[in-house]
Amino acid sequence: MPLHRSKATQDRHAHPAAPGRRVRRSVPALTALAAFALAPVGLAPCTHADEFDWIADLLSPLLGLADQDTGASAAAWLDPTVWSLASPDPSGADVLALAADASGTAGLYEWLHETMQDWLDSPAGQLFDNLVNPLFAPLADGGCGVICNGADGTADHPDGGAGGLWFGDGGNGWSSNLEGVAAGNGGSAGLFGNGGDGGAGGLGADGGSGGKGGEVWGNGGDGGRGGDGAEDGGSAGNGGNGGDSNYLYGSGGAGGDGGNGGAAVGDGRAAGSGGNGGRGGDGGQLAGGGGAGGIGGHGGAATGNSTTGGSGGNGGDGGRIGGSGDVAGGGQGGHGGDGGMATGTGSRGGRGGDGGAGGGATPVIVGTSGSDGGNGGTAGNGGNAIGAGGTGGTGGHGGDGGHGVGFGGDGGNGGAGGNGGDGSTAGAGGPGGAAGPGTVHGQAGSQGVPGQPGIAS
Repeated sequence: MPLHRSKATQDRHAHPAAPGRRVRRSVPALTALAAFALAPVGLAPCTHADEFDWIADLLSPLLGLADQDTGASAAAWLDPTVWSLASPDPSGADVLALAADASGTAGLYEWLHETMQDWLDSPAGQLFDNLVNPLFAPLADGGCGVICNGADGTADHPDGGAGGLWFGDGGNGWSSNLEGVAAGNGGSAGLFGNGGDGGAGGLGADGGSGGKGGEVWGNGGDGGRGGDGAEDGGSAGNGGNGGDSNYLYGSGGAGGDGGNGGAAVGDGRAAGSGGNGGRGGDGGQLAGGGGAGGIGGHGGAATGNSTTGGSGGNGGDGGRIGGSGDVAGGGQGGHGGDGGMATGTGSRGGRGGDGGAGGGATPVIVGTSGSDGGNGGTAGNGGNAIGAGGTGGTGGHGGDGGHGVGFGGDGGNGGAGGNGGDGSTAGAGGPGGAAGPGTVHGQAGSQGVPGQPGIAS
């Protein structure tokens, strides 16, 4: 069945073209576009600048050439004095100053991205999309063209489409409304742009992974939420992994949250487990934070004698970062889900999910301070057992702090044990997560605090 996705979705990212391949494909596309623009369109003599004017007219609103005295011509394009960014306050010095540090880099990218998206929605951008992009789509390695956004996924084609080779966001993955059918993955961006978000999974199915950010600049897409477990004790789907940024600048996408386990009713039944949170995407090598890990889903509740509450899902690990001093640091590990409550004589509460590990940080420039490792996620609490002779669920293990070239991340706190019923056994508290070690320029994080044991009646 073409819509089916295996349970391996949790362990995979979206599968875009190899990073270098789309970059290589952009070179012939650029060459072809230039050749097409310079090709003669009639027998009347004309200059190369005149032949290039029709493309200049389309792109001039984006580059701020329309207001220049020279007009939107090819000659103006080749004049460096008119190549200023179209900005309400077009100060080249301000733009360069903004890009000089990590926080300014993020702000500059957001502005550039918004400007490009506004142009794509403009009449000139729509004309470019209809006339030019189809000509170069065959060179775009499955993308929509050269400057365009990828299409969102559908039931027939669940994965989002890739963005344009030069600029454009990947499309969002399809969100499943079918039980047991996983969502689509987000599409990857081209050179500049953001990856698409993964779709949400159907009942009991995994969410889609976020798409990769632009090869030069862009953020990874967020992972989609896992589907809740079906009634009658169905297990939940896992959250999708966040998309990675690429080599230079950009933040990793957040991992998707796991779904909640399905409830179970009846003696001797076990409720469904919560889904695991997705892993956060990795940040860029020069700047950009790792994505946060997804939150684990809660275990389902069980009602009846000798029942067992569902286990909470584990939080996703935070994304790594290769950055050199970016304040964003490694991603926060996701919180573990709480174990499900069990009601009835001789029942057992569900175990709390483990917190996700914080993302590490490593430098790419020798002698530059690295970023801090992310903190481990707090573990889920064990489920309560309500009824004579029941056993409270064990608290989950706190997530380990991330390794940092700056300061190591703090370990996550352990989950509290579940309370027991009359004449019952309380659940044990979970251990705290280990502190992340700091290395060259920092110190280790703090050890997580163990969870409190439950209370026996």
